[in-house]
Amino acid sequence: MTMNEPREKPLRVEPQESALDWAHATGATAPLLKELQVRSERRHRRRRSAWVGAAVALVAVGLFWNIRSPLSSVAPHESKPGLVLQPAQRHLPDGTVVDLREGSELTSVFSNSERSVVLSGEAHFSVAKDAARPFVVRAGGVAVRAVGTAFNVKVVRTVVTVTVTEGVVSLAAPLPGSEDVTASPTLLEAGQHAVLAPAIPVDITTPAAGSVAALLAWRVPRLEFSATPLREAVELFNRHSSTRLAIAEASLGSIQVSGIVRADNPRALVELLSANYDVVAHAAADGSLVLARTR
Repeated sequence: MTMNEPREKPLRVEPQESALDWAHATGATAPLLKELQVRSERRHRRRRSAWVGAAVALVAVGLFWNIRSPLSSVAPHESKPGLVLQPAQRHLPDGTVVDLREGSELTSVFSNSERSVVLSGEAHFSVAKDAARPFVVRAGGVAVRAVGTAFNVKVVRTVVTVTVTEGVVSLAAPLPGSEDVTASPTLLEAGQHAVLAPAIPVDITTPAAGSVAALLAWRVPRLEFSATPLREAVELFNRHSSTRLAIAEASLGSIQVSGIVRADNPRALVELLSANYDVVAHAAADGSLVLARTR
């Protein structure tokens, strides 16, 4: 290399200038960093919002598809066996059987000389025989006395009704205008119905058999079906009714029926089947009812 040749300058890489260089030189680093952080957080929030919005849209589309798609399935109504609904039954220590209507209350106090119960509501008594200890029901100020018989007592506020289904009972009721019971009780025989209330004479009638059955209808068991196969409903009905039902064809037994009918009323069940399931009944020679499809 000669003295006249220019020297080659060493290679130097200049640092890249950035926004922070100006900020550092002017003392504005901290405010700028804060501003950049705020902007960064805004971008992140916008991205999250976009993702959430997309996810919500996908969920909405999925729900819409599940609702609208013909392939979506709904769980079928679960088939349940028939149920027998009947009043609560109590067996007293002496062997008396009491059918207690829903919402009623009964307390009993037995002694060596008397079997006494206090009733609120309605109940039917099938009294065990015991000549030495009369059975007395006290309800609404009325005393119903029996030795061995069957009767129904209902009390609503101050009105007491008594229906005798078997034997004889005596009624000791308050005299009109008095709270004292009558000195000579009134006798009530099977089939008779009495209404007793304060300040009025005892009203005794002999209603028709159908009317008595209506008064005591609450005691009859009811059959409840909820999507129950007809063959099971028929089997349950036949266990509680004197009228037998039969099914004309096996395929009919798979029909699922729902409803509540009295166990002693085959016509009610037939009407239910006819109105809702296109099933009719034909009387057979043996007195049974044969269920068949409507033709």
